[in-house]
Amino acid sequence: MVYEFFHAEHADHFEKMLVDRQVEFERHFDEGESPPVTLFGVEKRFMDKADKCNYLTHAKFRKPLIRNSALRWLLLIVVGAMIAIAFIGYFKSQ
Repeated sequence: MVYEFFHAEHADHFEKMLVDRQVEFERHFDEGESPPVTLFGVEKRFMDKADKCNYLTHAKFRKPLIRNSALRWLLLIVVGAMIAIAFIGYFKSQ
């Protein structure tokens, strides 16, 4: 299995997680690509551990879909109100 990272910070975090979980891997930095990419090769027997490390690495560095917290809360309140209105309408029509 091959994992690729375009940022050095992400690659370093992934490598640390692999080392902590005692996963054998090979690391290769490919400068010929645009942008440069760091590749990790992991054997299939370590695939479950490596996949979990990959998911956790991407989760750590992801950006929220809606960055403004006020807009996030407003969206939650509006959706919650719509669901509440839908339930009220359903039960009143019964």
